[in-house]
Amino acid sequence: MVGIMNNYIDYYYNLYPNTIEKVGRNYRFFLNNEKYYIIMYERNLEEMDTLVKLNKEMIERGSLVHEIVLTKDGKAVFLCDNNSYALLRVYINENIPIKIEDIFYMLDYNDTIKPNNIIGRMNWANLWSSKVDYFEYHIGHLIKKYPYMYKTIDYYLGLAENAISYVKDIKTPASLISICHRRIGVTSTLFDLYNPFNLVIDYKVRDIAEYIKSVFFYGENSCVECVVNSENMIVDKCNIILERIFKKYIFDVDNSLKELVNNNIISNIEYSNSLLLDIKFGTVSLASKTNATIVPYGIKGKYKLFNNNLEIVFGTPFKVEDNDLESANKRLKNEIISLINNSN
Repeated sequence: MVGIMNNYIDYYYNLYPNTIEKVGRNYRFFLNNEKYYIIMYERNLEEMDTLVKLNKEMIERGSLVHEIVLTKDGKAVFLCDNNSYALLRVYINENIPIKIEDIFYMLDYNDTIKPNNIIGRMNWANLWSSKVDYFEYHIGHLIKKYPYMYKTIDYYLGLAENAISYVKDIKTPASLISICHRRIGVTSTLFDLYNPFNLVIDYKVRDIAEYIKSVFFYGENSCVECVVNSENMIVDKCNIILERIFKKYIFDVDNSLKELVNNNIISNIEYSNSLLLDIKFGTVSLASKTNATIVPYGIKGKYKLFNNNLEIVFGTPFKVEDNDLESANKRLKNEIISLINNSN
């Protein structure tokens, strides 16, 4: 893939680096004493033009941000192996972990930004109401998929309803709007902070709240007191920061659990065991009695309205041996979990 990516950079950008290295999910190369990253573009394509304009505006005002490099045809992304990629010019040491001061500086430096309907995320009440409605409508299916939610879902949905009611009563001035991030936290680096494809326009407390939430899991809790006592934390910010504290770990449960795994808060086994309820013995029992072959399968992709990329992936077929239903049932569950983990 690295060699293929080199060809794409040559073709689309007329750039000819000697070597390209893979760094995590991204690719990096150096050319003429400048550092470049090739990253996968995973947002809606409808947001692309707005993000490019925002990137240009931030650079012109002297705000720190990675620069989006356009192709020779003036496009921000190119296709490779059915995925969209973008090229960024990076000016900082991207591996340095962020501090809350970095977030405050970026928020305050860009607080003259105007609200935007395309990448704006200020309408929290409607967004959360839609998510609550979705959870309540699909509650039966979700509990089957995420059984650990069974004992807590009502409690958190109640908190969500309270937060929605609270945020509707708050009149937030435009001065509290700035350039924020889709995801940011204590484990983020400067690469994440200045990634133009990680940006949204929202109330400043979005990033502050996300940072505080991540501190509880990954950082020193004393940092929370530092944040709240900061001179940046005026009363208006304190009034609306609480609505975001609980939301992530119930509304974005799968990605949140994966973060907990990546940061060694929970084990891979604990995560995997949460994906499925116990499988009943009917399947392996019937297969044993009829000498049928069992074909495990999982579902790949995400469901999005009018934009599905769902795909069924099949595992290795097997038969029940020696009428050992317990072993066969365990194998079936492990096969399905493996397919789910490897597909998403």
